[in-house]
Amino acid sequence: MEQLKLARPAATLLRQIAYWVATGLIVLETAAGAEWDLVRNDFVKQVFAHLGYPLYLLTILGIWKLPAAVVLVIPRFGRAKEWAYTGLFLVYTGASASHFMRGDTSEPWGPLVLALLTVASWALRPDSRKWTPTVDPSAGASSAGRTQDRGTRSRRIIYWTTTILVAFSIASGGAAQLFGARETVEGIVRLGYPAFFLTIIGFWKLLGGIAIAAFCPLAVRALAEMSSSSADPLPPSYFCGSSIPCISLPPIRNT
Repeated sequence: MEQLKLARPAATLLRQIAYWVATGLIVLETAAGAEWDLVRNDFVKQVFAHLGYPLYLLTILGIWKLPAAVVLVIPRFGRAKEWAYTGLFLVYTGASASHFMRGDTSEPWGPLVLALLTVASWALRPDSRKWTPTVDPSAGASSAGRTQDRGTRSRRIIYWTTTILVAFSIASGGAAQLFGARETVEGIVRLGYPAFFLTIIGFWKLLGGIAIAAFCPLAVRALAEMSSSSADPLPPSYFCGSSIPCISLPPIRNT
């Protein structure tokens, strides 16, 4: 028992060390990369010229890297940290994929390692630096004790309708880009990007649309049954799974 008690603090300490090492490396690289991008030093200009990307993209990346580096260091702001991790992962995997598609054999591994460090930092972060979605406590309340607010119901209907439309738009647009629709190729080239960039953004958009659409069948069911009534609503876990935190949703009622 004593050995178990000693092992737990040691494992916690190692986890904290691993988290801060990974996070520190990512923050340093992101902050330095932001400065390099914004001043457009010779190194990043040569890389972009080799890959075929427009130089104005450096300004966009530099502006967004700065707040990403800051938010990963400061406490709290869990939701902003999720955005920062996602953005950095897309930047690093996009850079690695760009080198692969350009035919480079040694250059892709650096950004790929940074992407893995980003995932490690995200996975090892302590609870105090995570975003925990709040669930409406009234979502699982019985109809005998509560009456559902019509304005809240309308807002949820608007939310799910918009979400379904956005998911379809992202997924269909990603598929068109991934399979090289002529209009998308002409548009991306006109903006100064290489044609292979369509494959990268199309892949991520298609996955993003699918991820959002994962809840859409449940949303359609919810919209169909939103106005129905019964004595016993189904619990919120019916919507999101018992171990998956989710947004506040109205209970589905049996008819």
